[in-house]
Amino acid sequence: DYPIHDYVRWIQSGTIYRLHHPRIISRIRDNELKFLQNQTKYTLSEHFQKITKSLWNELNNNKNINSFRRDLQKSHIEVLTVILLNEKGYFHSDAVALARASLKEIHSNIKLSLESALFDDYTQAHLSECANKIQSVYKAQTIFN
Repeated sequence: DYPIHDYVRWIQSGTIYRLHHPRIISRIRDNELKFLQNQTKYTLSEHFQKITKSLWNELNNNKNINSFRRDLQKSHIEVLTVILLNEKGYFHSDAVALARASLKEIHSNIKLSLESALFDDYTQAHLSECANKIQSVYKAQTIFN
């Protein structure tokens, strides 16, 4: 058998981690200084918000989440956790704060969706597990820092 989910998750995880790599985050942050006030610029805040919004759009529509998207969302929580805990000090405090804000938004949206919608068993379990992981990260971050 061909392990399609493993390969797709590997590709998705690599992409998510690349988008949140410390060098990419630093370049976006530094790039903000290269524009005048009245010029349009791509900000680090926008970067985190757009990624979060696109990866978790099922919550806005209370739709079931397929297996590939569930894996992608798990990878997203994992990378935000790495940034929030910042154990090796690779991430600037702005990135840590934005990771925390993204996790908070995801957690709030999950809670609202679980209260207001009926999901299949996979989606229900996935969202509950994601909410629990986010809560655990908050606790670990409080203890760690």
